[in-house]
Amino acid sequence: MKAKMGEEGRKIIQDYAIEKVLNEMDEIYSLYL
Repeated sequence: MKAKMGEEGRKIIQDYAIEKVLNEMDEIYSLYL
């Protein structure tokens, strides 16, 4: 059960990190365009 929670948490953090990176990339692109 604890291992499952760790996996869920890691997935949520990963999704959040990916979204954050994509948002920053969008900002950078909008500066250049």
